[in-house]
Formats: sequence, structure tokens, C-alpha cells
Amino acid sequence: MKIMTILEMLEEKKITVDEAVDLIKSIDISDEVDINESEIVRGKSRWIKIKVKDGEKGSKINLPPLPLGLMGSLASWGVKMGIRHSDEKEILEKLDSREIKNLFNVLRNHPPMRIVEVEDDDGSVVQIYTK
Repeated sequence: MKIMTILEMLEEKKITVDEAVDLIKSIDISDEVDINESEIVRGKSRWIKIKVKDGEKGSKINLPPLPLGLMGSLASWGVKMGIRHSDEKEILEKLDSREIKNLFNVLRNHPPMRIVEVEDDDGSVVQIYTK
């Protein structure tokens, strides 16, 4: 099963967040990354970019590109802090901070791609992609 399939099932509420986490943890991330020679020529990702558009107000937020290496460390640290200070500890404890760092390392070795694009009923949009 592919990660995108799991995320689509989660979005459609066919599975719970806990089930999605368990399914994603069971996937060998290296199986998900299929880099062929033409993609290697296009280069590797160095940055993660986040854009948010408020559908009601029409305002936009474009965060500056952030280095993938830094994001891996920040995300890993954020999970550790969340476990200490969150009411949702049991969910966060299922995340392995090393796996999060590994995920960002995989993204760094992959050509630029869209990771997430979510649109709400009111027209609000969140995009996360590498470049």
C-alpha cells in the first residue's frame, strides 16, 4: 500500500488517524521512492515551501523556503516537545523522531514534488512542496 493511498483513505474518513499512522509505519519508505535516471538529472530538493490561502478573506501567506535538513531536525524536536507538553501524547508517542528525520533525508534526495495540497469548502488552500 502506498502512502498516498493511506492519506486518501484518511481524508475520506475510511480509517482513523491511529490506523493511518500504523499503516504508514508498516511501509518501507525506500519502497515508496522510485527515482529513475531522468529524475536524477532534474536534481534534488533542497527546500520545503508552504503556501496558505484564506478562502474567506482572500489573504495569502507564503512562508520563505526552509532547508529540508533544518526542517527534519525541527520536526523531530517538535515531536519530542509535543510528547512532553501535549494532551495527545499517545498519538505523538507513535511517531519516531528518527523516522521523521529520515523522511526529510529521503525528500532531499528526491526531485522537487508536491507533498500536500488541501482545499477546504470555503476555498482555503494549503500547499506544501519541495523545490
